[in-house]
Amino acid sequence: MTPRTTRLVTALAAIAAIAGCTTTANGTPQADPGSEPPRTSTAESTSSASPTSTKNEAPKVAVPLDASAFLAEPCTSLTSAQLSSFTVNPPGRPHTEPGPGCGWFGAAQSVAVSWLLGNEGGLSDTYRGRELEAYFEPTMVEDYPGVFVDANDNRATGHCGIVVGVSDTLAFYATVASRLDAEGSCALAKQVAAAAIATVKEAN
Repeated sequence: MTPRTTRLVTALAAIAAIAGCTTTANGTPQADPGSEPPRTSTAESTSSASPTSTKNEAPKVAVPLDASAFLAEPCTSLTSAQLSSFTVNPPGRPHTEPGPGCGWFGAAQSVAVSWLLGNEGGLSDTYRGRELEAYFEPTMVEDYPGVFVDANDNRATGHCGIVVGVSDTLAFYATVASRLDAEGSCALAKQVAAAAIATVKEAN
């Protein structure tokens, strides 16, 4: 495979990349079209940091999930009960960049989920673009490998993003815009990611 680097761009409509800068309408954090999702690359790995994960290769997904139904209807990635727990409102606003996804808005915060179809290498594509990110912090979400990551570090102002792999060829990007601090905003992003995984598991 010829090494290539893909820079995901954002849509002009409300999108999942809430983790960048936002504007405020009636006191509610809103997605800014200038936000940037993580950079990715399909270049081959040249590191061997551990048996399961290297600098440029994410951990393998032990139990892959079939998320095909949510690629066609991304606003079903979170259930009504989950949206209520995040104090955001259905039905959600669909978008196509950085992949098929949906954003939901509430009085105090916004959340979004985007399926990264451009990442044919799944979470590993995000690992390969790590040097271009403002922050990159590996984690696990309900036994699925993930990484807190964004092109801009706005965590201190309530914005956080996390990419999670549901198979070795598919990942999604969960983002939040809130009034929380850095720790709180990333905890919320992880909760959104866990909720999306639960929804996909229920459909499998």
